[in-house]
Amino acid sequence: MKTHIGIVAGMLMVGVVGWAQPPADKAELVARLRAKLEVAELAREADKAILKESILLLKRSERDLPLERHRSEREHKEQTERLDVLKQYVEAEQNRFVERAIELESTRRELTKATRVSQSGSVALPDPRTPTEDQDKLVREAEDARLSASLLQAQLNLLEGSLNEQVQALAALEVRAGGDEGKGDGALAKELQAARKRYADVRERYLGLKTKHSRETQTMLRLQQQAGMRSGFR
Repeated sequence: MKTHIGIVAGMLMVGVVGWAQPPADKAELVARLRAKLEVAELAREADKAILKESILLLKRSERDLPLERHRSEREHKEQTERLDVLKQYVEAEQNRFVERAIELESTRRELTKATRVSQSGSVALPDPRTPTEDQDKLVREAEDARLSASLLQAQLNLLEGSLNEQVQALAALEVRAGGDEGKGDGALAKELQAARKRYADVRERYLGLKTKHSRETQTMLRLQQQAGMRSGFR
């Protein structure tokens, strides 16, 4: 009987150890999921900006095609072919945008679940500081984070215009390069390569600022909540 009891107890202990994840591992998992979510949100915003500009370009091209009656039959055919290439590009971007949205929602649910598990196993430690000192410090830190977030948002607003310009220029060159006139055109190929580099540079700067802005905003909201503030910094 004692032997059976010992075996059962051992099995229970193994189950408990396997189920109980160390707090450090839980915190690391939550941090990784938050970073993954930030990257996914940034990628989705970039995709959204590109998709918006591509759709606008497509709509303008569809609108202008019937009005350009002065073009020759050959020019009209080339313009139609470029329009078809642009339609295919927009359709592909739309599909990728939907896939990103699904991945983003999946990551959000995963993060919510991991956060609940982490919070359920955490133990609050007493703070030796007085409530007034602690709140004053949190209020100051929250205000500092708010100012940093405002500065980053202003920079993003300025850079977004440049990003949209690069998107339009790159999309137009992609359409030209996909048509008959773009085949074998060395000058157009170099121009397209330069446009891609300019777009990549601006996009990288934009995503970097967006990441910093997201972190500052999260820090501000967390500090405001801890300090018990409601609408003072909104």
